[in-house]
Amino acid sequence: MPSYEVRRIRSDVTEDYAVVSLHYRDGSGRLAPFHIVCQKTGDERHPDLDTVYLERDDQAVACYGGARQINVTGDRIELLLNRKGIKSLRVRSPVVLVVPDGVSGWVKARRVLAAMAGYSSGQVIRVA
Repeated sequence: MPSYEVRRIRSDVTEDYAVVSLHYRDGSGRLAPFHIVCQKTGDERHPDLDTVYLERDDQAVACYGGARQINVTGDRIELLLNRKGIKSLRVRSPVVLVVPDGVSGWVKARRVLAAMAGYSSGQVIRVA
């Protein structure tokens, strides 16, 4: 199970979507982003986009609908990916992002993830 220590967190809610960006050290030691994004309202013209969008490193390593479940607990996010998510994000499942004490932005990120869980696109998100 891949586990990554989060070093920086950014989150935001706009008029159209909510995003949580968790930055971790990848295998080469550089700070790499992992983005979790939900649209606030569905798009009737593109129902396949009415799911969580996940992006790792850049848009070439990303997908809609790649998570079976996203569990947010105490100090971590566990991403249970489906085949699409594993292939698109190029990782094994589950992926665990651990937030050490003292990393700024975790409380706000948990609030944003809880809001995302209420969007139709965020139905796979569980916040405990």
